[in-house]
Amino acid sequence: MPINCPHCKSPTISRGAKAWSAPYAPVKCEKCGGLSAEPTGITSVLCAIHLTTPFILIPWSFFTDSLWPIIGYVAISTAVHCMLTLALPLNRLSETASKLEKIRRTRVRMRIWKVAGVVLILVAAYEELRGAKLIANPGCYPTTAQIPLLPLLRAGLVDTAQPIICNSVSGVTGAGKAPNTGTHFVEVNESFKAYNLFKHRHAPEIAQGLGIEFSPDKLIFTPHLLPINRGILSTIYLKLQTGVTAADIQKIWQEEFKDKPFVRVFAGSQLPEIKFAAHTPFCDIGCVVNERQAIIVSAEDNLLKGASSQALQNANVAFGFDEREGIL
Repeated sequence: MPINCPHCKSPTISRGAKAWSAPYAPVKCEKCGGLSAEPTGITSVLCAIHLTTPFILIPWSFFTDSLWPIIGYVAISTAVHCMLTLALPLNRLSETASKLEKIRRTRVRMRIWKVAGVVLILVAAYEELRGAKLIANPGCYPTTAQIPLLPLLRAGLVDTAQPIICNSVSGVTGAGKAPNTGTHFVEVNESFKAYNLFKHRHAPEIAQGLGIEFSPDKLIFTPHLLPINRGILSTIYLKLQTGVTAADIQKIWQEEFKDKPFVRVFAGSQLPEIKFAAHTPFCDIGCVVNERQAIIVSAEDNLLKGASSQALQNANVAFGFDEREGIL
């Protein structure tokens, strides 16, 4: 029998064949897709038992002058309560899923690099972030890839027929603070390794932010673990359109980042290094061009520009403060 969805209020939820398998069952609305937890048939039976047993067992105890019916009632009530209580985790899990579904359907736009984010490459990005209630802070690896690449892709300087190759190296703090075998001192010290090839969780974020297809034909992202505490350096290989020079790239960057205080463009022969960016809120970018092949180097502190200072910068813009407040 259909029941009303708690989200869209439409009678479009059907409990299905497994309605008697647990006291509560996660159900999905056929109209809006919302998830909720509904009591099943077995719940009704348990409640009926719980309500009717005192009317049977207590009089029985009175007329037989025995305590066993009372003991039986207590035992049955305890069993019913236990069965319903043990089902609560499923109920709460379904309620959590329902809340997440509500968040997903809200009109509060998730802020992603393609639209906004702290790169703030689009002029409209400032307006997009102002007053935002929900902001997706960009990842540490995507920051070093998207800051230098987005202006070039938007200006049409990149030949996307050839895949963009991004090799990134990160200090151990980039792996998070939870201890694991791969980040033990003896595993990392005096070593250097690539990991999660073709399956790193930041690769789809990079492709999404750049507005390109997430496939090896368009983007190859290879992360490496470096035996240092903090810092990320990315080396990006790409093919340029015919006639594009290093001066063209520098011109695009200078125009794009002239009023962006947290991006530093290296214009000379000196390329970015981790030691220049470590313990700072900056992302440093530079490039070298040989005919149609370009190599871009970018560096940042993964704990600041790749995380905390970037989040604070987003918050500053969202609340209408100077984006440098609390950072510079």
